[in-house]
Amino acid sequence: MTLLGAIRAGRANPIGELDDATAALLRADGLAPLAVANGARHPSLSGHERDCFVKTQGVVRASRWCVDTLRDAGVPCVTLKGPALAARFYGDPVLRPSRDVDLLVAAADVDRAAEALSVAGLHGEVRFPRWYERRWHEHAAFVGVPLVPSITVELHWAFVRPGLSRAAAADVVATACEVDVGGLTLPAPDDAWQLLVAAGHAAQHFYDPRSLLDVAMVVRRLDDRDAGRVVRLAREARLGAAVFFAVALSAERLAWVAPRWLCELRPSGVRAALVRRYVDTLGPWPAIVWTTVQLSKVATPLSVADGALWLKGLAYALSDRPNLCTALDRRLGGAARHRR
Repeated sequence: MTLLGAIRAGRANPIGELDDATAALLRADGLAPLAVANGARHPSLSGHERDCFVKTQGVVRASRWCVDTLRDAGVPCVTLKGPALAARFYGDPVLRPSRDVDLLVAAADVDRAAEALSVAGLHGEVRFPRWYERRWHEHAAFVGVPLVPSITVELHWAFVRPGLSRAAAADVVATACEVDVGGLTLPAPDDAWQLLVAAGHAAQHFYDPRSLLDVAMVVRRLDDRDAGRVVRLAREARLGAAVFFAVALSAERLAWVAPRWLCELRPSGVRAALVRRYVDTLGPWPAIVWTTVQLSKVATPLSVADGALWLKGLAYALSDRPNLCTALDRRLGGAARHRR
């Protein structure tokens, strides 16, 4: 983690040889290309940069194709995370590789966007019933991009799970900026929204090192005007807790100084103590096991949503039972077919 802080500050020395455990952790968290670029060496990383470059180019092309497809259908969108975030905040999309395409559209445009992708040849990657995804999730998955059919496209109508925020995806899309990604441009959230997205992502991904590094890289770029917008948007979206805990934990673990404006979003002492106990159980390299996931159902709403809104997020989290809903959907579908 100290190494990531040094990379963030632009003062990392050549890393040199890695042991097997460290190399495995870096690969698992998508940090290997960044480590290689800073002089890391390990047999398992041989050719890693080349492979990441090829995969990243595929994601960039697929992202641009999806954006064009939606725009042709009159549906504006932004890309979340991925190559645009890497290009703007890391300086090179290869340093933060992506495996899929994440698109955010206004909630009112979800059906039109899904239809446009379907007409263009994509098909839904059916994991759970659509009614379940629309109620308990924030995205639906598609596959079949002509250029790179192996890449999954996730169509988002929110950037955090249901009940955790009052943010409107339409506001994120309306203030999008265009990011140059190796000669192609991709729409992305502007810098202030980008921090809210990164903070929500960090909380929902157990504050893993790459998520915390994303937060650090975005904060590093913010000017005073952007910082003021972050505070205002976080309050309006009821995501002050998400921003506070993500930035504070990133600063702590990556050894950088949190900005003064963060104090304006500080939650209550009781909430801070509960979230601290939770993140301490996760550790710097979280192991995602059943108990961790169950604990996060209670802890994530506390670490994301402001005020009493966390209770709504908690209700969604505790009632989120995908396997049960899938079984129920099959039973009801079978009953309906039998009646016909």
